Amino acid sequence: MNGTRQAKPWCAALGVYWAMLVFMSLNPWVRPVSTSHPFSPDKLDHALAYGGFSLVVFFCLEKLRKGHARVTAHLWAVAISIATLIGMLIEIAQSLFTSNRMGSVEDAVANAIGATLGCLVYFIARYIREKSGRR
Repeated sequence: MNGTRQAKPWCAALGVYWAMLVFMSLNPWVRPVSTSHPFSPDKLDHALAYGGFSLVVFFCLEKLRKGHARVTAHLWAVAISIATLIGMLIEIAQSLFTSNRMGSVEDAVANAIGATLGCLVYFIARYIREKSGRR
């Protein structure tokens, strides 16, 4: 199975995940929990959502590159950057296009931390699995 065929389910998952993030972040029917505390459950929600998003971005990119001889070693950095950028754009969109939501630097930071931790947890798990001899 070539890389493009393997990537299709991951790219579809990426599109669904992205649409879900946009909908949940910008829809006017869900009232956000307003809190300014940096360790509030809202920030944990942001971190978890973007941790998962960065993983889906990473797996999609990894499968797309599988069919090519030169697989870049920095896909994790690209995945984190994409997830962080989308998180920042959504925060800006909340400020510009919604009346009941506000974009926040704290939320953007939580998104970036979550994106980074998502990839980090995956690589730690992969390292432990490879060290134990399982593939």
